[in-house]
Amino acid sequence: MCGIGGWAGGRDTPDLAEMIGALRHRGPDETGSWVGDGVGLGVARLAIVDVAHGHQPAFSQDRSIVAVCNGEIYNHHSLRDLLIGQGVSLASHSDVEVIPHLYELYGLKFVERLRGMFAIALWDMDSNTLVLARDRTGKKPLCYVHEGNQVIFGSEYRAIRASGWRAPVNFSALDQVMAYGYVPAGEGAIEGLHSVKPGHVVTFRGGNLASHQYWGWETSRLSEDVDCSEEGLEKTLKDAVRIRIPDERPFGTFLSGGIDSALVTALAAEIHDQPIRTFTVGFDVPAFDESENARRIANHLGTAHTAVVANPDPTELLPLLARSFDQPFADSSAVPTLIVSALAAKDVTVALSGDGGDEVFAGYRRYVAVPRLQQLNPLLALLPTQSELITNALRRRGFRSMARLLQQMQPAPDLGARYSNVMQLVPVALRAQLWRPEIWAQVGSAERAFLSEWNAIQLAEPISHMQAMDFRTYLPGDLLVKVDTASMANSLEVRSPLLDQKVISLAARIPSKDLVHGKATKVMLRRLLSKRMPLELFDRPKMGFGIPRAEWLRGTWRSVVRDILVSPTTRDRGWFDVSLIEVLLTEHDRGKDRDDVIWPLLMIEMWAREWLDGTA
Repeated sequence: MCGIGGWAGGRDTPDLAEMIGALRHRGPDETGSWVGDGVGLGVARLAIVDVAHGHQPAFSQDRSIVAVCNGEIYNHHSLRDLLIGQGVSLASHSDVEVIPHLYELYGLKFVERLRGMFAIALWDMDSNTLVLARDRTGKKPLCYVHEGNQVIFGSEYRAIRASGWRAPVNFSALDQVMAYGYVPAGEGAIEGLHSVKPGHVVTFRGGNLASHQYWGWETSRLSEDVDCSEEGLEKTLKDAVRIRIPDERPFGTFLSGGIDSALVTALAAEIHDQPIRTFTVGFDVPAFDESENARRIANHLGTAHTAVVANPDPTELLPLLARSFDQPFADSSAVPTLIVSALAAKDVTVALSGDGGDEVFAGYRRYVAVPRLQQLNPLLALLPTQSELITNALRRRGFRSMARLLQQMQPAPDLGARYSNVMQLVPVALRAQLWRPEIWAQVGSAERAFLSEWNAIQLAEPISHMQAMDFRTYLPGDLLVKVDTASMANSLEVRSPLLDQKVISLAARIPSKDLVHGKATKVMLRRLLSKRMPLELFDRPKMGFGIPRAEWLRGTWRSVVRDILVSPTTRDRGWFDVSLIEVLLTEHDRGKDRDDVIWPLLMIEMWAREWLDGTA
């Protein structure tokens, strides 16, 4: 696990040491760099594979190809055998060393042979070409700017910022944060800032930038010859866990109490010959607390379990969020992810997680609810608007998902529009009121961008279509950003076996009817887990990884949040109508939940203070 950065082309030479210094939280063990004629590559390394000798950058035998990588290539052992069979001499046992040699043999198709999570920067001296490549699902980040005949890139925006590059705010991206909670994959919160999309390779040569896709969820079912039986799935999952257990550094698992993390932990416990470490974060609000469920699972599996109850001080946590996320991010589950990452990093270097299980194995309740609601669309058009009194009463009693569902029971022209509504935090009518008119005039349509992605997917089956959409949007824009950022802020590497490419290819071939039975989701994973523990340990309604956000904003966080959002700083920034924000805060204080809109407002303002003002 590392942070990488560098540049190619242009007359100005960015300070590579400053860029890599900005990424030392991602790689505290050592730094490495290489500077050529009009090009520089650097890395801050978290040493996990070949700790003693796996230094970066890595070179081809004639040193005409140089590469740096963030992540891990899990099949590097078999790739080493392939290269040695081709007469290649290798100097270490590092997984990164295979990359320049594979590129030398296969050109841009080298990336198709990699099994892992990675963001790669490679310089080909013979053709004066910079290659930027990102793993299939977007586990590892890689952003860049292209101005004139220069590209500057880094694992995080902060590295590019450290190069001295500056540009205005991209308000369309900020409105996406208001609408859906995150900056979409491929875009940036600053004008001109982009990211390499998951499953894509970007090349830069002679001042020209080109991008091509080498992988996508829709075609993943065609890319592997797999056994889709329950036995085949079990074997593939166990292999995906096995190859992610490090040989040289201590590891553990995140254990939330849900199906995905429980199965990953159970498989890891079967593979590893010592009790493994497990880590959980809980809350003192029962509706959001799964720590007791996690404890029971840990006891059953015999793990060395550590848990913490989160009750953070907002004066400490809000600046920490702003420092950790260098682009605005409004998924409040970043809070427990930061806390559990800090907890795990005290004892381990690597943590396995259950991330991706809902997307790969159709675990979200919305996959069932959205098609059914759309089938009822003619009837919904006849119903009166749902009473806010009912939805607020449901929220206060802990039935937030049901309240949200009632809000979605409005007519929608098609499945894509309904899915957009379900995924949305703040509807367009309210956003148009919140943004100042001169800012709203600069904002593009978040809904139109969402539907453009939806319409680009050519899948007839509704659940498969929604899975594909999440692989394009929610997974790389939200969940994987959250986990990577929060874990690397603590110099912890998180690995996701359920997002292994072989697991995805297998699951993508399983018909939806075999993944979802009535209201029961992730049916095949439930069967595998039932072989390993009693049903009562995991067979319960899905909770998600939420926080008692509404309670905090109405309680211990109230004065701090109000001071931020109605402060002279926020008013003078001139982005939002602060008088309307005051109304929303007052409504929330009086019991009408407004946390869905208050939280993204808070995250955007804190981001602006840290990354624009430098005052968070």
